[in-house]
Amino acid sequence: IDKTLQVNGTDHWNEMLETEFGGMNDVMYRMYGLSQDPEHLRMAHLFDKPRFYTPLTRGEDPLSGLHANTHLAQVVGFGGRYDATGDAAARTAVSSFFDHITASHSYATGGSNDHEMWGDAGHLADAVLTQHDALETEETCTQYNILKVARHLFRWTGDVRLADFYERALVNGILGVTRLTDDDVHVGAHHHDHHGDDPHGADHHHHHHMALAGSGHMHLVSSAHPKHYFRSKEHRLLQQDEDEADHSAGEASATADFSATGTTGRGLPANDVLPAHRRPFTTRFQDYWGFTLDKMPNSKNATNVPGTPGVYLYLLTLGAGMSKADNYHHWGYPMHSFWCCYGTAIESFAKLADSIYFHSPAKGRDPAKLYINQLVSSRLSWKAVGVVVHMNTSMYAPGPAATALLDITLTKGKSAAFTLMLRVPEWAVARHTVVKVNGVEWRRCPSTPAPASYCSLIRTWKQGDRVEVHMGLSYWLKALPDRRTEWQSLKALMMGPFVMAGLTHDTRHLVVEEAKLSELMSEPGDHEELVSIQASWNSSLYLRHDLYHGHMSAMEDGGDAIDATFRIVRGCEHGRPLTDSGTTGSSSSSSSRALVDSGDNGVHSSDTQSQHEALHHMQHQMRVGLHDDSAILLESMNFPGFYLGFNEGDTYLTLTQPAAPGGQHPSTTGSGAASSYFSGASHSAHGTQASEHHDFCRGHQFMVRPGLDGTPHSVSFESVAQPGHFVSAYQSPDGGARRCEDIRQDCDKAHNDGLCVSEPEVYGVQCRRSCRFCNSTASALTLQQLPSGTAQEARAAASFKLAQPLAPRYPPGSKVVTAHNRRYLVAPLGNLVDERYTVYFNIVPPASPGPGGRS
Repeated sequence: IDKTLQVNGTDHWNEMLETEFGGMNDVMYRMYGLSQDPEHLRMAHLFDKPRFYTPLTRGEDPLSGLHANTHLAQVVGFGGRYDATGDAAARTAVSSFFDHITASHSYATGGSNDHEMWGDAGHLADAVLTQHDALETEETCTQYNILKVARHLFRWTGDVRLADFYERALVNGILGVTRLTDDDVHVGAHHHDHHGDDPHGADHHHHHHMALAGSGHMHLVSSAHPKHYFRSKEHRLLQQDEDEADHSAGEASATADFSATGTTGRGLPANDVLPAHRRPFTTRFQDYWGFTLDKMPNSKNATNVPGTPGVYLYLLTLGAGMSKADNYHHWGYPMHSFWCCYGTAIESFAKLADSIYFHSPAKGRDPAKLYINQLVSSRLSWKAVGVVVHMNTSMYAPGPAATALLDITLTKGKSAAFTLMLRVPEWAVARHTVVKVNGVEWRRCPSTPAPASYCSLIRTWKQGDRVEVHMGLSYWLKALPDRRTEWQSLKALMMGPFVMAGLTHDTRHLVVEEAKLSELMSEPGDHEELVSIQASWNSSLYLRHDLYHGHMSAMEDGGDAIDATFRIVRGCEHGRPLTDSGTTGSSSSSSSRALVDSGDNGVHSSDTQSQHEALHHMQHQMRVGLHDDSAILLESMNFPGFYLGFNEGDTYLTLTQPAAPGGQHPSTTGSGAASSYFSGASHSAHGTQASEHHDFCRGHQFMVRPGLDGTPHSVSFESVAQPGHFVSAYQSPDGGARRCEDIRQDCDKAHNDGLCVSEPEVYGVQCRRSCRFCNSTASALTLQQLPSGTAQEARAAASFKLAQPLAPRYPPGSKVVTAHNRRYLVAPLGNLVDERYTVYFNIVPPASPGPGGRS
């Protein structure tokens, strides 16, 4: 270095410091701490970049335009400088940096940066609103380093707010960047829970049969949870592995190939069925980063495999309707993606225990202190005091609440005097927070436990002492730090420390009263009610929803799987409301599974005349309203309150909700005088709204019939609104009925022209000739009349099998938020793997009541 400085000068050296050189200053300050060699200190100083360090010592914000991780590593080094030398300016630089980045440059996850860079202070909206930018938010390396910075500051100050930040950055920005298997996600949830307190995280076994009224049980075919496949540039899937072939007896396996020609599963010509649907994904940078299949033999499965390195994320996407795999680097591959973030991710998981506990020595008459900073199941051996602490925790206890049991074991002597400093986070609900010692409530913290403080348990501890902790998790909103007025409605929904991402495909609009947020949260429906619907003609295809339409798709990952999982819901005729997944908790299993198979009514008979008569009789019952006990609806698992069906005058299978849950009419939700959709804002409107309810119910109800293809265990779905019409993937030879002219008009202009609505998630999919909906209808299932004598190909394409749910469980910690405009299934971001999600909602207050209306 001295030679370089001598030959090229200081300006050249400072120019070199503009490159990413890692934590060289930190390394050398640590070295100096061990050696006390002045040369090591001088070398460390040379790596403190003046253009960055000096403004921070003055309290200024120099972050705009800087590469994030280059400079975060240097800030860690500034902390090392203070530890090694006691230089007060270095401590000021670290504190100033942390204040600026958390106040003006950070997301709710505790992370920062877009395209690995910091932008202007208080200007983060573009990073999450522009899909191009949102694909490259929050580099994993930066999360690793900001945790180091927070740890430095906590050691110096003992400020509880730093422990709060550490927790939030850890659970949202670190624990979710490894690709866990399905079992890993649910066993222990997010690495905190080790004893199965989470009812949704338990490993439930799902039935292979569904109870049917009057006919015993209906067989549910098996369905393997999909592995994650590399989404190749070619719009086709890779050949399925042999171990993923359908294991059902007598089932023919099929290649999940989107360019399939010839025949499918049961000999049904491929050109007789609709093309399989595949959601869009980005291929940018695939060649640049070496993501080509030719370069990666036997590496197509991006899932953690025993005996190989783990699979991690380079970037955590924070846009709308994105999955973690959608970032430009995608999930890594065990032997081909050793990015910088692999190193920091691996180290992060190797040091999860490093900030659970802290201690300070006794000072004078004050005993030693043990800080419990993170509620993580763990064991601490505190040899200096002769104490072992066993802590077992759950972050998803009912309430919701975080709970912990701390058992004290003494390794020397009969007692030990120390103060246990228990962190009570800012997110804790005071009235639902209780600390007990040996069963007696502790009220000397100095008083009752208060959020954003430490509860001091000052006592002499004995063998077998136990501390019980219960902290209510608050629901709250964390605003995106953007100073521009138009973007201050962008907020993340939080449950305690968890960012609760909404499972969506494209939307972020949420009409809520912030003060009543906790009243809008509830548990998701019973997962025992869930099923998936498999194509009878091709066992690799399942019915799934995408862009509010129903399609047949092969399952590439768990995100596709949850789109292909539905809840069986009983009918809603005769004035009964639709099942409220978001407000009633779980429905009765026996009720919603009581479908009518009609298998004993001669439908499977070889006698064609008997079959025709039976179907005619069933259709007559539907017309006169006697179908109600056997009619079902199919509610989306990840879009609660949305049902598959057919809107009036439409032939495409869509996913819609009957009305805004808050009781507002679709045409006025959030932007004008409100009126009730079902219950009626006025007497004059009541009849019309009741009629709309009736029409929605009939259009989204189906009778489950024995499969029209005549094969065992297959079913067909007959429309209640149009008896004799069935859900079908049949494609007529001319395809005339499926043609769609997409004028590709700007969505805002199309709305102004009355061609479509601005919030399709609220009102249903009504915009058919604009906003690129034609692309999605090209493969959408239709409602087709299939009278007696219809060609076998058409009957086969209207036959399906009820299968075990592809997504058998909700992500741990899942809740349902019932807003005025719609319901969202939300879940901790760290517990999502392949699901598509939205982190920042556009939070809008409900409209004020208009004359004669209600909000």
